[in-house]
Amino acid sequence: MKEYFVAKETEVSEGGVVTVQAGKRVITVFKINDEFYAMNNTCPHKGASLCEGKIDKERKIVRCPWHLWDWSVETGELEAYTKKRLPVYTVKVIDGDILLYTK
Repeated sequence: MKEYFVAKETEVSEGGVVTVQAGKRVITVFKINDEFYAMNNTCPHKGASLCEGKIDKERKIVRCPWHLWDWSVETGELEAYTKKRLPVYTVKVIDGDILLYTK
């Protein structure tokens, strides 16, 4: 697993979003209900940046800003078609640092 520094925990407010270049991937880290979630930033439909989408904290989804597809930040599943998924990644907070782990 590779580890990437995202930000200091104190730098990301509730509902905040941080985008990280992790090798060749662009990954977005979301803070929802004091938990951190990470998934690929690019919607596979037409390439919209999910970091610009609207977050629904109750459902833990991010909505694609272009075509309103809802993606679970927990599982990466597309709500309307659960066989479609985006990769999700492990996020940990260690000594106040938000760290992202990829395979």
